[in-house]
Amino acid sequence: MTAAAKENPWLRLARISRDHEENKRLWNGYQKYLLRPNIDEYQRQLKNPKFLDIVDLSDAEIHSIQTEIPDLPKDIGDLRKRSVVRSAIALTQGIPEIQTRLELDGFYFAFRVFIQNTTFKSLLTLQHAQFAERLDALECVFEGSLIATDANFGSNTLFFYKCHFIANASFHGAKFKSAIFHQAKFKMAATLRMWSLPDERSLQTPFSPIQPILTVWNFTMLPLSI
Repeated sequence: MTAAAKENPWLRLARISRDHEENKRLWNGYQKYLLRPNIDEYQRQLKNPKFLDIVDLSDAEIHSIQTEIPDLPKDIGDLRKRSVVRSAIALTQGIPEIQTRLELDGFYFAFRVFIQNTTFKSLLTLQHAQFAERLDALECVFEGSLIATDANFGSNTLFFYKCHFIANASFHGAKFKSAIFHQAKFKMAATLRMWSLPDERSLQTPFSPIQPILTVWNFTMLPLSI
């Protein structure tokens, strides 16, 4: 992990151990801990079986995480104050490059997620990840593959504004309430086979026969130089 990555508390939490299942357990448990004081939102997210299944962390585990990562928000008010975007998980803030693979499979994001101006040099996986709120990915470069199979994204996802995909990008089976690919550039294969969530309008695109909610502006699949 680079020095910049070590300074980002969210990325440190995502990689707090060498075991992916333990990372997922601690990440998801900490999301639930942060959200609990917001009673209305907590109750809303409890309707999601993925959130309901998250096991609460013990007080000792919360204390251990906060001791190891002192810059991590300690409550929802702290999250609002520390975020570059209000009440958001700034997953790559201050990190121009992520050099090693980042595995977020099965992670639950109870808050808005924001990434910007970051180059992912290796694989990024979001398989079965759950986004309760929106995801903003702005002006990022994905030199490694992006695999988001069966991920569940929140509403108004501003997905990959001016982002460049150098390797494969797969959203096979992913679920969106809405998504925007604005000036996204794909050099390799892009799998955009997605399901729209219920009770939302759908927009037909040539990329899938199953009516995804997808807006594509200036979509490019030509050889890309960056």
